[in-house]
Amino acid sequence: MKNTLFILFIVIVGSCRDFVQDEFPDFREVPAINSFLVDDSIVRVQVSLTGKLDTSNLKTVDNASVNLYRNHQFVETLNYHSEGVYISNAVAESGNSYRIEVDIPGYDRVTAHDSIPGPAKILSVSHIKKAGKDEEGHFYPALLLTFNNTRHSECYYEIVIYAIDNGRQFPVELIDIKDPVLLNEGIPLALFRGELVPDGEYEMTLNYTTGFSDQNGMQLFPLVIEFRTVSFDYYRYKQMLYLYELGRYPDNMLSTTSVTSPYSNASGGYGIFAGYSVFRSDTILAK
Repeated sequence: MKNTLFILFIVIVGSCRDFVQDEFPDFREVPAINSFLVDDSIVRVQVSLTGKLDTSNLKTVDNASVNLYRNHQFVETLNYHSEGVYISNAVAESGNSYRIEVDIPGYDRVTAHDSIPGPAKILSVSHIKKAGKDEEGHFYPALLLTFNNTRHSECYYEIVIYAIDNGRQFPVELIDIKDPVLLNEGIPLALFRGELVPDGEYEMTLNYTTGFSDQNGMQLFPLVIEFRTVSFDYYRYKQMLYLYELGRYPDNMLSTTSVTSPYSNASGGYGIFAGYSVFRSDTILAK
């Protein structure tokens, strides 16, 4: 009986695996850009070249011409800094649209554009030390966050929670998601469409884990919340990035191994050029 079960397990596992091609035709390098336009921050654009599947580090570009436009008017040519990063002297502002044109000798011009939505505020935050229990019977905490959604048909939001440990910040992970807005999105991120949120004040419960524990259970840290109002391109990029990474690194050996392509809004190349505004909370003591 044991031998039969062992053979059956081999058959099941084998049926979930397909042959993966390990030899690919010649790969043509294409320019790639990476830039997030943050309200009240200088503009930074990283320029690199795409690589093969087995490439660990992309080749950065130090001889590009990166021109920035605001509301269709030329602003400046960005200055090269290091490691493919070009920096502006101008500060990005919400309510404006931006475009970049990237020229690299020997390659097609890459263009991308997006707008920065206006900020939204957190109205109140409260912390719950014991919000529920995980599968091992340990308590996990939660944040109750209230905000006002008045532009629900056109807005996209993201909530990022940072824990503070000896001056270092690291993002915490959401667990046991029960909020109907987040459940409707279908991914374990606090990234959501405003159209799903009832008009007016809305309270969202965010159960989380810090990933650290001691003899008393989960270790808690002071927290800072970033409440971001993001563009559609930002929303789609973060969505597809999660699915892309999930496909590359499945949770277990029986998971699907299909890989979703990353989202790109660049013309003439690949990459992301997307804007957001951010409201940062005061430090929250997790008591």
